[in-house]
Amino acid sequence: MVETYQSHGVSFEYPDDWEITEQQDAQEVAITVQSPETSFWLLTVFFDRPDPEKIAEAALDAFRQEYDDLDIYEGDDNICDENAVAWDLEFRAMEVYNSAWVRTFQTDLFSALVLYQANDLELEETADTMRGMTRSLGYYYE
Repeated sequence: MVETYQSHGVSFEYPDDWEITEQQDAQEVAITVQSPETSFWLLTVFFDRPDPEKIAEAALDAFRQEYDDLDIYEGDDNICDENAVAWDLEFRAMEVYNSAWVRTFQTDLFSALVLYQANDLELEETADTMRGMTRSLGYYYE
């Protein structure tokens, strides 16, 4: 079954057996959706609307600092009818290969980071689910 998240001016669909958590401060809200295993999907909404290129670069820098064996490929995506800055990543952690997708975009209400990640043992099972969550992402005026 599918649940719908709707708060903070954003909405998206996610599997009902995945756990959702929120963290918020004055300028941003981070919504994490965790699979029953280790895959996760993260949406961070920045209400002060920073440049999506800078958000993406900060995310990539965090991966570069964490993982020596990191491959980064330019991606292509459109989210909420906006062109997204898109990067696809592959890296090893604890002897397991992992894939991550970094997407950033800006609307007239906010800038956003979508980051989702899965290890190769779960990738076939969860990657399409997380792509679907990203495709379902919408925003609205509160």
